[in-house]
Amino acid sequence: MDVKHYVYKKIINDEEMKQNKGKFYCLEDYPHKIQEPSDGWGMDTNGDKKLLFKFRKGVVSKEMQNDVINSYKRMAKQKHPNRGAAGGLLDSGLTREWKGGTSEAKGTQSNIAGYYDRPRREHKGKLGTNLACRLTAFTLNKGELWERSIPFLQRCNDMYRILSKKHWDKQHKRIQEVPPQLRIPETVFTTVTINYNWRTACHLDSGDFSDGMGNLIVVGDGWRGGWLGFPQWGVAIEVKAGDFLLMDVHQWHCNTELELDDPKKSFRMSFVLYLRDAMTGCSESNKTTLNGIDYWLKK
Repeated sequence: MDVKHYVYKKIINDEEMKQNKGKFYCLEDYPHKIQEPSDGWGMDTNGDKKLLFKFRKGVVSKEMQNDVINSYKRMAKQKHPNRGAAGGLLDSGLTREWKGGTSEAKGTQSNIAGYYDRPRREHKGKLGTNLACRLTAFTLNKGELWERSIPFLQRCNDMYRILSKKHWDKQHKRIQEVPPQLRIPETVFTTVTINYNWRTACHLDSGDFSDGMGNLIVVGDGWRGGWLGFPQWGVAIEVKAGDFLLMDVHQWHCNTELELDDPKKSFRMSFVLYLRDAMTGCSESNKTTLNGIDYWLKK
């Protein structure tokens, strides 16, 4: 495979990017557009390079794509006010507002599977802590569908290890601190975010392992656009069905406009795999159960 190599410099300074949190960028805003297998690095003012992304085409089989579509499509369509700046600005100009004692953002078709480090709302007071590891509702209640998707998640783990062994090794070491019951089998991931027909606004990911990389895979049919962009670095990548993008999710990123050929049938589902770093604070020996939900609490 012929892989292109690129080095980018920032075209927007850090202060201006902070002001653009929750805003959208169009494809025309990016001077660099990537459609072929490529590796990209960002160069800081000292001349030091840091990996921004590694992009590979068609590395997830059609069979695996169909398996995760059948497993997650129904769940992925549900709306939740849980994605902060990625959901875009509210009418108030903010990315979050307090409603009923809870910080909520715009409702988006974005959901999680695997394992998580926060208690359910109804259990927060009883547990008396914000750090409580558990199975997500999907993994708890849709076990057969979850198991069907494991080979896909393991394929993504393999691509991560192949493309950046240095980052993978750090994440592999870190995940050993997570209780075994809360790790996706034979991967360095605890959690999967699934986005359905959603154009993300400018944001930074939070809560994942800071020394790791995000793993982005797209499936679906009948869409155009939705390029993944790093606006501060002026580069956007066209990720199509079956492609794999290893990316630094701690850099500002967002999507270009998504166009559907048929609003009723066309869809784009993106999967982001990562390690929830706070889960290293949960202990296998400190476990409790509330209303049938198992929790692993602080050490």
